[in-house]
Amino acid sequence: MRERSVLIFIGPPGCGKGTQALLVCERFSFSAFSTGNAIRKEIESGSDFGKELQKDSSAGALVSDEFVTKMVQKVIESSGANRILFDGFPRNLTQAESLEKILAPREEAIGVFHFCIEDKLVVDRILGRFACSRCQKEYNDKTMKPVVEGVCDRCGNKDFTRRQDDTLETVKSRLKNYKELTEPVVQFYETRGVVSEIDASLDVEAVFEQISAVLQNVVG
Repeated sequence: MRERSVLIFIGPPGCGKGTQALLVCERFSFSAFSTGNAIRKEIESGSDFGKELQKDSSAGALVSDEFVTKMVQKVIESSGANRILFDGFPRNLTQAESLEKILAPREEAIGVFHFCIEDKLVVDRILGRFACSRCQKEYNDKTMKPVVEGVCDRCGNKDFTRRQDDTLETVKSRLKNYKELTEPVVQFYETRGVVSEIDASLDVEAVFEQISAVLQNVVG
């Protein structure tokens, strides 16, 4: 890859992008940028803008392209990292085109991973997920519980959180948005020959093996 490498994870909510992003960053020394985490931090800050974001989030709506793109441009321009991973961006064609303009002058190399999974499994995963309040490692009531009940595998923390917007109604709304707005982004990158398909229905280790097989040939 070139001097700077950019990875993009695309997939529906609950497909495991966040979990895989953490693993890739640990193994391949990428710096992750999660749009969702950045938005949640703003909401938690209690700012006026955060309150507006809370309304959109609770209704399953997407944050404005302008705000998200500005966050991403700031990260790219200020980051000293040679490897950046975007989790949850771009969410639509407008954002994809904006990212292409941002990266073009720098000639960063782009790799896109498309996480494929059925809607029913997405719903089951989202309604059962929770995370460590300290390190943000994600778990699931059915598929990925902590090794020791009530204790985070990564940092030993005993406090966990669940997202307030993880409801059936919100999940259905987010899936609808994904199909209408984000799936076309996959086609956008397919025309550029940079997409790798990932079977996200498998367990965490198997999904990571798929991603690693691609990255081993690219970044070592």
